[in-house]
Amino acid sequence: MSTADDTEHWWGTLTGLNVTYLERWGSAWADLLATKNALAERVLVDHAQPSNLFLRRALWESAVVSYGRLAVSDRKRRIEFKDFVKEVTGEDGLKIHERIMDWRHGHVAHRTGAEFESAETVLAFLNGTDVPTEIHLVLEIDLGPLDHGEFATAFRDHVDVLSAAVYERKIRVFARKIIDDLNAGRITQPPLLHTPAAESTWERYILDQCVAKIRFNSG
Repeated sequence: MSTADDTEHWWGTLTGLNVTYLERWGSAWADLLATKNALAERVLVDHAQPSNLFLRRALWESAVVSYGRLAVSDRKRRIEFKDFVKEVTGEDGLKIHERIMDWRHGHVAHRTGAEFESAETVLAFLNGTDVPTEIHLVLEIDLGPLDHGEFATAFRDHVDVLSAAVYERKIRVFARKIIDDLNAGRITQPPLLHTPAAESTWERYILDQCVAKIRFNSG
C-alpha cells in the first residue's frame, strides 16, 4: 500500500499469544546482538594503549550485562533462556553461560567476587627508613580477559551460535505461527494503521527486521 508521501508501507500493530512470544524472543535477540557487537568492538581496541583501559572495561561489562539480561530479566520476558542455551549448545555451552553469569553476579553487577577485585590499604615508607610517610589505597580491578584468550573467544562463539539459533528457532517460527493465525482467523488484522517508526537517534535505536513474508490463503 503506497501513500501520497511515497511511504512504502503503513503499519498495523498485532496482538495475540504468538505475537507476545515473538516480541519476547525478539527482545532477547536484540540483547544477543548488543553483546555480539560489544565483544566485536573490544577486539578492535588497541589494548596496548593505556588510554583505552576504561574503553576495554566498558565494552566487556556492556557485553556481560547485555548477556546477563537474558537470564535475569524473566519477569518481563518470561522465556526459558537457560533451557534454550542447553538445548542449542549442550553442556559445554551451559558451562560458558555459567561463567558469563559468574562475571555478571560476581563483578559487573554486584562486586561480590574476590577473584575480580581486591583492595589493600598500605603504609608507604621512604626507602631505607622505618618511618611511614603516606597511606595508599590500592585497588586491583579486573578489566575482562584478553580478547584472543580462551574464554573471550568462547564467549564470542557462544553468542554467535545463540543469536543465529534464536532467530531461526524462535523468531522465524513464531512469525510463521502468526501468519497461520491470520489465515485461520485466530487473530484479526488491526483496524488502525500508522506510519512506520522513526529512524534511530543518538538516544534511542530502532531495530526494524522483516521476519516473514505473508501469503494469505486464497480459499
